[in-house]
Amino acid sequence: MAANRWIGFTVVFLASITIAMNQFKVPPVMVEMMGALNLDMIAGGMVMSVYALTVIILVFPAAFVLSRIGAKTTGLVAIGCSAVGPLLGVLTSNFHLLLISRVIEGVGSAFISVVAPTIIARSFNAKERGKPMGIWAGWVPIGVVLIFNLAVPLCTIFGGWRSLWWCCAGLNTIFFILFLICIEKDTPASVSRSDTQKTGSGLSAFKNVAILALGLAFFGTAFRDVGFSTWAPKYFQDVLSIGASRANFLNSFAYLVQLVGTIVGGMLIDRGVSRKVLLMVSGVSTAVVAAFSFSLPALWILPFMFVVGLMAGFIVISCFTGAAGESADPSEIPWAVAIANFGCFLAIMIAPVAVGAMVESKGWGAGTLVVEIGAMVVILAGLVYARFSRCEKNMAPASEGNFQGC
Repeated sequence: MAANRWIGFTVVFLASITIAMNQFKVPPVMVEMMGALNLDMIAGGMVMSVYALTVIILVFPAAFVLSRIGAKTTGLVAIGCSAVGPLLGVLTSNFHLLLISRVIEGVGSAFISVVAPTIIARSFNAKERGKPMGIWAGWVPIGVVLIFNLAVPLCTIFGGWRSLWWCCAGLNTIFFILFLICIEKDTPASVSRSDTQKTGSGLSAFKNVAILALGLAFFGTAFRDVGFSTWAPKYFQDVLSIGASRANFLNSFAYLVQLVGTIVGGMLIDRGVSRKVLLMVSGVSTAVVAAFSFSLPALWILPFMFVVGLMAGFIVISCFTGAAGESADPSEIPWAVAIANFGCFLAIMIAPVAVGAMVESKGWGAGTLVVEIGAMVVILAGLVYARFSRCEKNMAPASEGNFQGC
């Protein structure tokens, strides 16, 4: 049984990574794609932002859909859309159809972001859940590292930016089949009335200020992160004359360190370091370092990426573990995760266009000012979280039984 749980988790984890690759396949080929489709920086940013807009619209309905049709069916919809979307994108040269393909891909992220934590929570009890949840929290940085470093080799071998679209379509098709085979079918229609009422009570997460603060923190770190990483390869190439392959590697390095940050941050939390400390330290450190975002000399890129990546990892793991810890009962957890993801994707929608428009009109220095907003928001969120967190006050969870908060 334990082996089956980890097999299922592995499929969910790898499927999540392929969906993250789908989302972030645009930045490493942004320069080539803009040239091929004759796009300006605002239009290029929209290719990222429309994806995020889709997730923002669907992340809460996704939690509702999951409660009605189950995690397996919802997961198949997620991975299926993540296969169909890039297939449509690769077959068109029309900018508006490309945006439609990104909308379809965005459905995948919206659904997988609630499906994966739900399957993990269903498969592992409270005392076992930290390890798989901490590993799964690395799905985005791993996906980004892979797609950024595969981009140039794939484009060189297969010719052009569309190679990444073909790659993502193929990978998601494979994991659709594996998900279908390996994930057990759940039957939400057969749950008892009392269970249905518990699911409805999860809406109380929207009244939990600590959970809302974690969503705000996720917004802040994603705003800084994506606002910078979307345009960093272009900055490295245009201003610092760095080749496309190395520019993509340098940009992905922060995400590699972010993965380390989620693991180390999780260990620190397990050892008693409070989330409010991690949020405040990360917010302040990022605010100081991010002031140099688009004025970096080539020599300082790797140290810069190390600091912002590590701090982002601390923030992300604080938000994911806090979503469960601050929930008064298990029914709140999917909605708490949805709130955090809403904040994240709201930032992803806004930041690329905001930074791109500012850089195009005022120059790279002005883009740094926009990026700094995200770090300031994390600091604010940390203060609010410290004030309202029941975990920080050592309060016991509201519910009894096997559920363990904080």
